[in-house]
Amino acid sequence: MLLVLSLGLALPVTVARAANLDPNESGVLLSISLLSIGITGILQTLPSRYFGNGRMDLSGSDSAALSACAFAAQLGGMPLVFGMTLISGIFKGIIGSFTYRFRKLFPAEVTGTMIFILGLSIIPTAIKFFLGIPSFDKTGSYSVPHLIVAVISFLVMLFCTGFFEKTKPYAVLFGIIVGYILSASLGIFDKAAFAELSSSPFFQLPIPKKISLAFDWRAIIPFAIVTIAAIVDNIGDFTAAQKISDPKYKRPDWKCIESGIRASGLGSAIAGILGGVIQSTATANLGIAKATGITSRIVGYGACGILICLAFFPKLTGALMLMPEPVLGAILLFSVIYIMAGGFSSLMEVELDDRKVFVVFVSIIFAVSTMMPGLWKFLPKNVAQVVCSPLVMGTVTLLTMTILTRIGTKRKVTLQSGTSASAIPVLNEKLKEICKEWAVSKDLSHSLIFGIDAVAEGLYVNGVRDEIRINVVYDQMQIKIQILTHNAENLEESNAISDKKGVPDELELALIMLKNRFDHVRWIRKGQQLSLNIDADL
Repeated sequence: MLLVLSLGLALPVTVARAANLDPNESGVLLSISLLSIGITGILQTLPSRYFGNGRMDLSGSDSAALSACAFAAQLGGMPLVFGMTLISGIFKGIIGSFTYRFRKLFPAEVTGTMIFILGLSIIPTAIKFFLGIPSFDKTGSYSVPHLIVAVISFLVMLFCTGFFEKTKPYAVLFGIIVGYILSASLGIFDKAAFAELSSSPFFQLPIPKKISLAFDWRAIIPFAIVTIAAIVDNIGDFTAAQKISDPKYKRPDWKCIESGIRASGLGSAIAGILGGVIQSTATANLGIAKATGITSRIVGYGACGILICLAFFPKLTGALMLMPEPVLGAILLFSVIYIMAGGFSSLMEVELDDRKVFVVFVSIIFAVSTMMPGLWKFLPKNVAQVVCSPLVMGTVTLLTMTILTRIGTKRKVTLQSGTSASAIPVLNEKLKEICKEWAVSKDLSHSLIFGIDAVAEGLYVNGVRDEIRINVVYDQMQIKIQILTHNAENLEESNAISDKKGVPDELELALIMLKNRFDHVRWIRKGQQLSLNIDADL
């Protein structure tokens, strides 16, 4: 809960500064953000048919949305942030309901690159606060104490994370505490703002004095990209939550994942209406749940309840919103590292062929190019405002390159093989060559080859001596395999494991193995011809 609280500070604090809110307004924003985090966490954890993943999965203010929210705050103030947060939540809930159908549009190299670019987009803001550029712009002189506080705060987070396993969940919190102490010692605190905060009540309902919603077409693209990236992140988080809480986990439960995404979208919509910021899953919390083994929904409800209670104490939230700039810079830098590492980790799992290399690195190059001053000055001002950010430019390039490189990628291969022990090794080599050429992951390649071997052996044991035909279709999103055999009068149709008593034979064991590994395995009989169809997502 402490980790969710500390990491959830980055987005509302940064947005409040971008909108130039006073201490009381900033405190209300954080209170509503904490209230939204608690409500969304409960919704995401519910075991409901329509809302909730059914596993403990806390929420947090989405740090990846920082650049889009800061842009909206500068463009139209907090009303535009609230309005676009509401639209983002609705869009997320709708798209999230069809995630299973749309999964083919976002292969691992696309989602990994998108998350990596999200991290890139936050770097300018993180470094600006870390180095103290806003203070330098105001005073004209550089503050060495500012840099000292930023560096030490970040080092505390680094050592707590990398050197002491037990303190890892509290790294950001310890960094904040040390940063506050150093800032007070070196005179970096805004004393006038703290004096104004002292007049605020101890207990107060988290309701802004005035709330309004605004919309601007220039903010649509950044928020749409952030929302799509959040959906991709949610899929990974909800899947991880299922793995952690279910010792018998076999494959993702897509109905629960879609319900969880709807809950997250509803939470963001509620945040926008109340006057808060975008919500998403708290990825870091899953690491703690896995390490401690605590996955009970009751614990999740309790943690969310505490966060909701904290929202009613404006002095506490106001003090957190007055976070010194060097401490905020250290938190943002810490968050950027983990966001980019998450994208890089997804890319590491992909077998990169020449096409995928171009998709990934052309997108990153164009994203980085927008961070170079004056490089895109030839564009009209209105166009530049929309597209000249790492997030927008990188994602537009990424999707364009993905569409272009998919042209002509669908391939078909037909293999003939016997079912005897001498024929199977030859078949294995052919399948390995095909999987390598098509950049199929090693894990999936091994499972397919092992499964087809087992099927061939099972057919041989059941009296099939004729050659089998194997049709393989590949479209960069799926690999589909069809195994056809004739003269199979001794075999029964087997859409499910047969009800015969006794030990299952080799063919039945092969089917059990395939159904445990793949979502779509169909065994159909037409006369004396049997057809085994396997569909595998890449």
